Amino acid sequence: MEILGIGSVAAITVICYFIGMVFHDKTPLDNKWVPTIVCGSGLVLSLIGWLTIKDYPATDWLHAAAVGVVSGLASTGVDQLIHQFNPRENKTAIVPAYEYFDENGDPVDGHYVTVIAREDEDDE
Repeated sequence: MEILGIGSVAAITVICYFIGMVFHDKTPLDNKWVPTIVCGSGLVLSLIGWLTIKDYPATDWLHAAAVGVVSGLASTGVDQLIHQFNPRENKTAIVPAYEYFDENGDPVDGHYVTVIAREDEDDE
């Protein structure tokens, strides 16, 4: 177990990322709860690592908890990086909101909406 060391922190981040993917894709839970779930998962995994791994990078339970929370939230950041750099998911356009036109058919200033193209719309 001594070979894990700081690599166990990266492993916690990866495990939390996969936990977040499972909760995002396979459960009816609202997506706003996924960062909280991965944060709590990182906390629990880090405390287990602190108790079981001899050269774990945290020296007490408080530091282990902080490492776990940060690792869990880092998995959310990794997920967002993947989504931001995926060209299929980054299709947005700003278009006028149709209910805000004057009598001449011109859009009223300041009333625009952002439209995000969905994957099923691209396939048609």
